[in-house]
Amino acid sequence: MAGFIGKVKKLGRKIVESGTIVEALKKRAAEKNRKIVLCEGEDRRVVEAAEECVLEGIARIVLLGDPAKIIAGNSDLDLSGVEIIDPAKSEKLADYAKLLYELRKAKGMTEEQALQQAKDSTFFGALMLKAGDADGLVSGACHSTANTLRPDFQS
Repeated sequence: MAGFIGKVKKLGRKIVESGTIVEALKKRAAEKNRKIVLCEGEDRRVVEAAEECVLEGIARIVLLGDPAKIIAGNSDLDLSGVEIIDPAKSEKLADYAKLLYELRKAKGMTEEQALQQAKDSTFFGALMLKAGDADGLVSGACHSTANTLRPDFQS
């Protein structure tokens, strides 16, 4: 059995390394043209991934974070096709806070608590999904699994 598992792993590595699966996934993603939110927009790795996704046409990307910090810290990258939103200053903040409040008021959340929580990039991204303003969300580069999943369970 161990020999069989080893052969499967080796075959899997060959397939991934040859790019056939990755290229097929990229093609399918590009065909769907989804809007994907990256919650950790101030992390260099995330910004590099955003650039790559847009340049390759894989998805429409929204980075969450302070636009000035993101642009200043990544001046060598082409972010022209990337939407950057600061949750704390977004025109949608009040709408998302109201949505969160409506979802959580039975659990004791106040409107002020909802507003403060909606400013958090992970919560803001989850609320974008809930409101139908995004098709997907990626988080977890800098946040723990618990902090990444918590907004999904509360929205």
